[in-house]
Amino acid sequence: MYASAPHCPRCDDARPVLYWGTNESGTRRFRCKDCDQTFTAEPKSNRISPEKEALIQRLLEERLSVAAIARATHSAKRTVYNVLKKTGVPAPPRKPRTTRATRATRATRATRATRATRAKHP
Repeated sequence: MYASAPHCPRCDDARPVLYWGTNESGTRRFRCKDCDQTFTAEPKSNRISPEKEALIQRLLEERLSVAAIARATHSAKRTVYNVLKKTGVPAPPRKPRTTRATRATRATRATRATRATRAKHP
C-alpha cells in the first residue's frame, strides 16, 4: 500500500512510524515513535459528491419526504437534512403521527357510526 513509511505530520521525523490499527473507515493509522502523534497517512473524505448533492436538492424541491430521499440516494437522513440546511429549501411537511389513542378513537367513531346506521335501518 505504501512504498515507504509515511512521515509524521507534526515533527516530520524520518524514522519509521508504527502501524497503529485502522480508523472507522478502514484506513491505516500510524504512530510516530518520536512525538507519539497518531495520524492517518491518506485520510478518506466523507463529503458527498456535488452530483449527489444536486440530486438531493432537486428531490427536496419536488417536496419528497426526507426518508424517501435518503432511500433513493442511498444516504443517511442526516445527510439530507444537512443539504436542506445548506440550501435553504423549505422542508417537506411532516406527516402527523398516529398514536394508539388516535387509532382507538377512529375505531370507536367507526363503530358508533355503524351502530347508528344499523339502528336506523333494521
